[in-house]
Amino acid sequence: MRRIVAIAIALTIAVTALRVIPAQATDQLVPGKIMLLKPGKLHKVILKPVSPATFALPAPANSPLAKPWNSWWKGFGLWWHKTHTGPKWIGLGNPAGSKGYKYKGDGTLADPCKVILVKPKIVKAVCKGDVGFAPPHPGPIAFQLGATDLSDRYCAEFGGTEVKNDANGLKRKDAPAPALCASPSGAFVDDSSGLF
Repeated sequence: MRRIVAIAIALTIAVTALRVIPAQATDQLVPGKIMLLKPGKLHKVILKPVSPATFALPAPANSPLAKPWNSWWKGFGLWWHKTHTGPKWIGLGNPAGSKGYKYKGDGTLADPCKVILVKPKIVKAVCKGDVGFAPPHPGPIAFQLGATDLSDRYCAEFGGTEVKNDANGLKRKDAPAPALCASPSGAFVDDSSGLF
């Protein structure tokens, strides 16, 4: 009888494991500390690991110094994105990138993010303008930051505690890490459309 019970438990565990869709090796499912959306003015996100954990930095070949990176926002079922490339990224530490990466943008329609920071204890983006949709927004809002080819990315989903959600702005905080990284492929709004 014990053997039958042990086999039944083992089969249950195996079937359950098959149903779970694991994250890719380079996907980091991260908790969201705060997200702010102010229509036409600001979009800001701060991701922090649960202490004492830290975020893994991207592999050098997948870093923003080596390839283009995007930020993605999902609202009302559509993904909006912006590409952050080139010499506006710097590697922090010695050697460059050993302590993270920093992006300094123009804060314009074409380059809305004034700063993006990727470090072991924080991922942060502060950008001007809209993300392509305006509050109020029902349900969670997905945010991702990472390599354009999805080889390395940080994924968050802002449900969490809603502080504000009206026509003047949206604020959510303390969102748990998502179960998986949603794929932003297939439902993009192009970044040249003027919606981002």
